[in-house]
Amino acid sequence: MSKNTRQVITLATAAILVAVMLIGGGWWIGRRGAHEAGTPGRAPSAPTSSATAEESTPATSPEPPGRPGEAPAGVWRRLPAAPLSGWHAGAVGVWTGSELLVYGWRGTIADDPATIAGAAYHPARRTWRRLAPMPAPRGDREGYNSAVWTGREMIVRGFVTAAFNPMSNRWRSLPPAPEGAPDVPSVMVWTGRQVLMWGGGCCDEYGSTGAAYTPATNSWRMLPASPLAGRRTVGAWTGTELVIVGGFGLRDDTGYQTFADAAAYNPATRRWRRLPSLPAPRQYPTATWTGTEVLVVGGSASRPTHLYAEGAAYNPAANRWRRLAAMPEGGRVDHTAVWTGRRLLVWGGQTVRDGAWTVPSRGLAYDPAADRWSALPVSPLRGRVEHAAVWTGRQLLIWGGVPIGGDGSAAPFMDGAGYTP
Repeated sequence: MSKNTRQVITLATAAILVAVMLIGGGWWIGRRGAHEAGTPGRAPSAPTSSATAEESTPATSPEPPGRPGEAPAGVWRRLPAAPLSGWHAGAVGVWTGSELLVYGWRGTIADDPATIAGAAYHPARRTWRRLAPMPAPRGDREGYNSAVWTGREMIVRGFVTAAFNPMSNRWRSLPPAPEGAPDVPSVMVWTGRQVLMWGGGCCDEYGSTGAAYTPATNSWRMLPASPLAGRRTVGAWTGTELVIVGGFGLRDDTGYQTFADAAAYNPATRRWRRLPSLPAPRQYPTATWTGTEVLVVGGSASRPTHLYAEGAAYNPAANRWRRLAAMPEGGRVDHTAVWTGRRLLVWGGQTVRDGAWTVPSRGLAYDPAADRWSALPVSPLRGRVEHAAVWTGRQLLIWGGVPIGGDGSAAPFMDGAGYTP
């Protein structure tokens, strides 16, 4: 949406679009929904740009081996049509180990009640199934939703706070979060024991608080105060720490500020530590854990004046950053990124060409060992933002999303495709 636009969703039934993603540990994804002032998505002016998965396939299985720096071969294949239609907004999904779960709301923003639609795609069978509707939220909701996969349930925080079990096809409501917990967190990850969430907010709100939800005890606990100012940002789970980097917020209510600082939270010690700052301030990149580094790619310095083509990688063992090679075709925002075990696959989003916003011509693959980017084959999908992107262990699955530009009223995409390296 255009700058300073507030998206207010009044729901009698429910409204959700899930994140993730993940892009932390199992991947996050983390967040999708309304684009607020200062948020990449739909800009009024242009900046300058410097396989089939089996039931038993674990979500962390790496792609087939190859030589470092070798351009990835592979093929795209369209997904069959999903049993969904008429969504107003894009979608983000989570990978369960056997299925892609996607949820979102149908109808227009003003619909009352709005209706929830969700579906699960099984790559081995190439089939979809409809999922049970979500619980209705209480009162008005605005912003976006975040979700993570715990190994048994999809935990959602945003328009609703609930957990979905795809085996039983049932939702359960979670207990109320403690006062001060993020309503619409911008970072949400699964640690193997807890759901950690931090920051976020909607519209002109920028949170600096965090909370942890433990499914085993069905209980919440606030995180200790962090050393970071309130912001909407990105983060990743490293296996021991939640790493939060960059982002943007308000500067004394006089304007927006892009951050370069970073911090890490250790749930075992319940302590934060400051990390070295990013090489430069950056908002709305993606942050992805590889097993040794957090790869931060894309984003902008102070939108809409400068997009980053070059990335940065943080190594917790060395406690330092290194610069990454620049992406071909310049920087991009609103993209998604997944880790295959060998490469970072980046797809979608938007970039700038000849002074105008446009969709990137294709996805990219980054090989950390060679510090090299290479182009993916052209996909059968139109360029988009706010789409679901997950790594199944063998495939990159893309589904849903919305066209770039406009005021958010454009019809969403209801198609998808899988890329098999």
